[in-house]
Amino acid sequence: MSSKRVFVGGLAWATGDDELRAAFEEFGNVVDAKVITDRDTGRSRGYGFVTFGEVEEAMAAIEGMNGAALNGRILRVNEAESASPRKKVHTQGSRSRPAKAPPEPVVVHRPSRKSRKVYDLSSADG
Repeated sequence: MSSKRVFVGGLAWATGDDELRAAFEEFGNVVDAKVITDRDTGRSRGYGFVTFGEVEEAMAAIEGMNGAALNGRILRVNEAESASPRKKVHTQGSRSRPAKAPPEPVVVHRPSRKSRKVYDLSSADG
């Protein structure tokens, strides 16, 4: 392990940054603790990250807290992966959506009056 940052999943919605920090401080110097929130609602997304001063502290936290309970929820704690680079997308609104293909034209074929067959039913035997 080479990262000082750990991923913490399974957080209760009510868990905040300070509570996350307090839960991990017993394993070493917590440089940063952040619960990730939804940008639209501000509500917790149920996971966060804790950054330690030393790699050994992060390893101890993973061993000590993975499977432990916090606020009634079982935590998943492991080494945080580096974020993959995101593609920049030009957006016209607040969210980007794939462009919709234009609808295909509807072609209605109507036979001309000349091609219609006319039946004379008045001369039918009956």
